[in-house]
Amino acid sequence: RNVSAGCPGTLGPGPLVYGGLILAPLALLASATSWSEVFIGLALFAGSSWHLAQGLGVALPVSRALLAPFDLGASTYGLFANMTGVGGRPTIVIEAATDVAGPWLTIPFRYQVMDPAVMPPLCFPHFPRLDWTHWFTPFDGSDGNLRGWLGQLLRGIVDGDPEVSKLLDGTALRRLFPDGPPTHVRLSPMTYTAVWPEGGDGVWWLRAPADVAKEKAWDDLSPMSPLAKPLVLGVEDLRALAPSSGAAAWPSGPLRTLANFLGDGEGFIWLCLAGAEVGRRAAEAGSGDAQGGAPEAPENEVRSSARGQPRSVDVADSGSSDRTD
Repeated sequence: RNVSAGCPGTLGPGPLVYGGLILAPLALLASATSWSEVFIGLALFAGSSWHLAQGLGVALPVSRALLAPFDLGASTYGLFANMTGVGGRPTIVIEAATDVAGPWLTIPFRYQVMDPAVMPPLCFPHFPRLDWTHWFTPFDGSDGNLRGWLGQLLRGIVDGDPEVSKLLDGTALRRLFPDGPPTHVRLSPMTYTAVWPEGGDGVWWLRAPADVAKEKAWDDLSPMSPLAKPLVLGVEDLRALAPSSGAAAWPSGPLRTLANFLGDGEGFIWLCLAGAEVGRRAAEAGSGDAQGGAPEAPENEVRSSARGQPRSVDVADSGSSDRTD
């Protein structure tokens, strides 16, 4: 569960951080072979502990200046330097309508969290590139990628591009707009809070309009970003941002035909993995048969004794049954 007021009963990241700060030195004491290893390890761990706590939003009872002499290079750089999801899951919800006055309907993704009543899907071993990329939208720069992939995606939605629809839940999208593609899209920053579907309501998430300037979950989004507040774009706006959807049909071939027949990424990938496993087992069986078919040398052809006794060698060159010791 996310650490937020929407999930009562959670303890927050504090116990996790303090537990790690206590258990790590104990593990070091148990595994170290000398006191010098203990002192060096504790010093390095103390120097990095402040960054660990900062990344999870936990304030330590000691100042950073006190731990700074032991900091030999630990920093919070990296993609996940700060844990996302603390305070809620930031999401740019894409909605569409056939009229600027609404009603606005949420564009259905295959895997991305959008509908609060839908259980998070399992997508292993498939890697949903569009849904994964859209997860980073709240962390992008001030342009919001509107002139890049996001603008091309929105342009494909209003154009009814079939290659773009395949990346989304195309069946649900056609059900929402049976008379043709929408003419307007709206990007709305929403904060999702994970909840357990108790009471039979079937709700997996609590969704609320985000206050980007105040909520911790939105710390990485620039206040100057066009996505910091709801943004409505029409067909003409999208044509100016993205000259085309940029979607190209996949090359045709037997594998692509099979993937289209199966209809989802997971089924196709599992079938490929199963085929690879069958091929591997067949190759191993063939290799074993080849090795097992080789004639074995007679047991008494070459016999040596560990005690240094003379070796017995069969002589069969002349077809004689004589034995030479």
